[in-house]
This record gives sequence, structure tokens and C-alpha cells, in this order.
Amino acid sequence: VVFLAQRLLAEPLVTFSRDRAIDNSAELIREIETYRATNGHYPPSLLSVWQDRPPRVIGIPRYHYERAGESFNLCFEQFTFDLAAREFVVYNPLDQQVMTSHDLDLLQFPPDRLARSRGFFESVDCPQPHWTCFRFD
Repeated sequence: VVFLAQRLLAEPLVTFSRDRAIDNSAELIREIETYRATNGHYPPSLLSVWQDRPPRVIGIPRYHYERAGESFNLCFEQFTFDLAAREFVVYNPLDQQVMTSHDLDLLQFPPDRLARSRGFFESVDCPQPHWTCFRFD
């Protein structure tokens, strides 16, 4: 009974959390796009001590940003009740979302091999445009 109750409540809670973090990123995405409009390119980094636009969702401490060619990825790790998996939710305005399991893969694999072996076992498009969930074990 407890397991069934957890399963019935878990997915709606995770979905609510994910949707709220996505919604709360809108201002940060607008500011990134404003930077691009002003400077002609996306910011090289948002690495900082303090994050001025935090997700404001329990269990999601911050957004992570990386410039990606002529675009960018904004992501966060989403809590999941599946203890065997980790979920990362990634935004890319050109729908070129990527997430890789190991940083050394990025350093050691040539682009053609990296494209085939990112390490996630599932990717699912979110209902919100330009967002994808990647699940890793």
C-alpha cells in the first residue's frame, strides 16, 4: 500500500517540480537572449559564486549554463524517486540539447564517437518547447 501511494504521488510531484524549475528559468533565459542581442553572441560563462536567478525549487540548487556553438544549454538536475537513475533537464533554443555522463568523455572522444556515446539511457522531450530530459544510470 505504501509503495503504491508513493508511486501514485511520486510522478506528479516530480512533474510539478520539473515544470516549476522550467517556468522559473524564463527570466534567466530572457536575460541570456538580451545579452546575445546586445553583444552579438551568447555569454561565454555564467560561472559565479551567487546565482541571481535560482530555480526556487526545493532539491534543485541552481541552473548550469554552457555555451554550445552558436547556441547554449541551460540545465538542472531533477530529483527522481528512481534511485537507480539521475535526471537532467536541458534547454537549448535550437533544440540541440546534449548531456554527457562523464567530463572525460568530452575531453577524450572525437566528435563522431561522442555523438554515439553520451551515456544516457533515455531522453524525452518535455511539454515545454526546447526542453529535454536525459536519464542516466
